Amino acid sequence: MTPAPVGHHCPECVAEARRSARRPLRLRRPRSATVVLIGINLAVFVVEVALGGLRNLEVLVRMGAMVPLLVAQGEYWRLFTAMFLHAGPIHLAFNTFALYLFGNLVEDSLGTARFLAVYLLAGLFASAASFALNPPGAAGVGA
Repeated sequence: MTPAPVGHHCPECVAEARRSARRPLRLRRPRSATVVLIGINLAVFVVEVALGGLRNLEVLVRMGAMVPLLVAQGEYWRLFTAMFLHAGPIHLAFNTFALYLFGNLVEDSLGTARFLAVYLLAGLFASAASFALNPPGAAGVGA
């Protein structure tokens, strides 16, 4: 037996516990869908900036921002397109960083197809919640 702060430990038991302990989580190279989604977000932001969308709400609305009044009038595609728009560089940076960190882990554990399904459905449900809870004239962007 080996003395320990809380009594004694069996050397064989400690060795077995060390062998079966979980390894620390390491960040792997981004998976394919995560990279594609980051690329889409960056490309859409470049177009947004080129059209003057950083300070201009009209540009975001023309590009597909989720506006409850417009969705209620039948523009349901806005529930999808709003996921790829961002309100500014800080918004884009935080979302891209989170997607890089967590998207990579989720895609690694679920697989590419399931990860894309989760990402797109979560974005659609977030847009639907924004549609339901925001005033009719408000505009929403981001996943």
